[in-house]
Amino acid sequence: MFHSSSAATPAPSTKAPAETLLDAATAPCCRVWIVALCVLLTGCDLGDDAIGPSDTPTPIGNGTSLGIWSPAGPDTCTSQSHDQHSAVGPDGLVYPTWHPPVDPATGCTFGHEHGRDPKGSDLFGLVGPIPFGYANQHLVASGFGAVRNEDHVGHKVEWENDMEMRIGDGGSAAIEIRCDLLTKLHQGTHSPDAFTNNLHELVYHLRCTDGTGFSVTILTPIGDAGELVVGCNRSRHIAAGTPVPPNSPDGGGKRALPETACIQEHVFRSGGPRFDSALRESWEVGGRLRKENGR
Repeated sequence: MFHSSSAATPAPSTKAPAETLLDAATAPCCRVWIVALCVLLTGCDLGDDAIGPSDTPTPIGNGTSLGIWSPAGPDTCTSQSHDQHSAVGPDGLVYPTWHPPVDPATGCTFGHEHGRDPKGSDLFGLVGPIPFGYANQHLVASGFGAVRNEDHVGHKVEWENDMEMRIGDGGSAAIEIRCDLLTKLHQGTHSPDAFTNNLHELVYHLRCTDGTGFSVTILTPIGDAGELVVGCNRSRHIAAGTPVPPNSPDGGGKRALPETACIQEHVFRSGGPRFDSALRESWEVGGRLRKENGR
């Protein structure tokens, strides 16, 4: 489960710089690079100037994240058929992108899924396919000083159209807007990666009826590096090991995962099992996005 606050830039850490601003804002939209976390932010009133499929550059090569998946166990698809599901990033490199669990062209199975089909989002025609691993690709060049490559299976897509947002107590004081949201979070809960590693790629596209909107691709720290918190007892922190990379900064939010004690407390209970309390997993991003001028 993914919770997002209105912000995504992590709090400063002694392990690594969490926020370095370069590049001047450009009208009519603002673009800012947060170097340590490799962010491309497009904000303000986007209008017709948003980055979208029509801006896709000519491919110049493959990103590191393309080709890292290979079939195993019951998977019947080949690596070649898997890599056909790709997208060109803003840098001209080719990255893997969303695909269904079953290849529509051959009927073979991939053995994993990436959440909801982004084509159902009202924003898909504007932003196009999401390149998985774009932020990871540029982390070292941004000055972070270490590599953070993520597995393919953990990329998950979610979206919602026409979300109603209300501010005020109703009547003439209420402000009502509707927003479309398309997001992708790397949530590698299928492997031990989620225990120690807190740097995960987050893509967030938002457009609202009042003209508000932004697009961001960020490698953001979720919770503290090298540890997780227990899902049924947030006050309990578990040291899980050395993160990759070892200079991963601590961030806002939490990675709250179920633990054996949660099963014992909420499943084996006299009043009947509560699986939602025992098995709930929550990844919560906290932080801020700021333009170069500090806003």
